[in-house]
Amino acid sequence: MKLNLLIIFFSLLFFLGCKKENLEKEIDLFNYEPRIKKIIGYQPNESPETGIIAAEYEYDSYNRIYKINKPKYENDEITGIKEYDLYKYNSKGHLIKIENYRYLSQLEIIRTTVFTYSEKGEKIREFVEYTAEETTYKYSYLYKNDLLIRKESFKNDEFRAYVTYEYNNKNFLIKETTFDHKDKMYGYTIYHYHVDLNIQSDIYYWYGDEIQKVREEIKTYDEKNRLFTIESSYVVPSSNFNWARKYEYYD
Repeated sequence: MKLNLLIIFFSLLFFLGCKKENLEKEIDLFNYEPRIKKIIGYQPNESPETGIIAAEYEYDSYNRIYKINKPKYENDEITGIKEYDLYKYNSKGHLIKIENYRYLSQLEIIRTTVFTYSEKGEKIREFVEYTAEETTYKYSYLYKNDLLIRKESFKNDEFRAYVTYEYNNKNFLIKETTFDHKDKMYGYTIYHYHVDLNIQSDIYYWYGDEIQKVREEIKTYDEKNRLFTIESSYVVPSSNFNWARKYEYYD
């Protein structure tokens, strides 16, 4: 059971790799003041205490994320590190590279992600390369009035898709919409807030011949307004691929 939870969580991390900008709106993972200590993966509607450690964070002397360790499990027990990410920064403190290492027959670098910034410090490009593949992925970020308004995705330099972002009068993200390279809409996500905290996200995609709500994410916060839990459940179609995670912090 615990191993299945870990597989689901790692699958989630891969999925979120394509939507990382959402997490950056909720938590600036590269410069987050309440430092994340670990992430616990568990099943929705169950106690987080039944979950397992999915990731543990290490920080440098500037309190920036230095390393994220993802444990290896055998018989529901941690026996070592399965893989880890190394974070590297430039002299301005901008994250410029993430290197993903995995223990296979030996320690191997699996993926390298490189970031480029504008003079204003806005992330404008992201380049992802897998060691064992010839395929490369690129992302371009466009801004207006200091807000991200469009993200473009490329595969081997071929334009594939883009995402647009909309905000309310407090500059909180309220909607993101995904299109293919021919401007056909894939789907969209609506963000709901309470006292300036994102408490729910509703995800809509094509299902059959119409757009339907297919998944929702419910978020809770602790007494310091730090993200505490996220529970994600599919609405249509029914699915067992539901997940939840809890955040623990260094006080």
